[in-house]
Amino acid sequence: MKPTQRGGAIIEAKKKMGRPTENPKTRRLEIRLSESENKMLDECAERAEKSRTEIIVLGIELVHKEVHKTK
Repeated sequence: MKPTQRGGAIIEAKKKMGRPTENPKTRRLEIRLSESENKMLDECAERAEKSRTEIIVLGIELVHKEVHKTK
């Protein structure tokens, strides 16, 4: 990280430390949903007791398996 200067003193910026992972999530995605799609996503997350992100990832995995099954 780049050092920053504050009040004449140079302060070394620290990297944030989180829980170590073998599969870091470094990509960010923003999507637009219709009201009905949003309701379906919320319902799936609630019933499966998972986060909205986990439901989306499961959907990606399901479609990926299906696409590779037909080839």
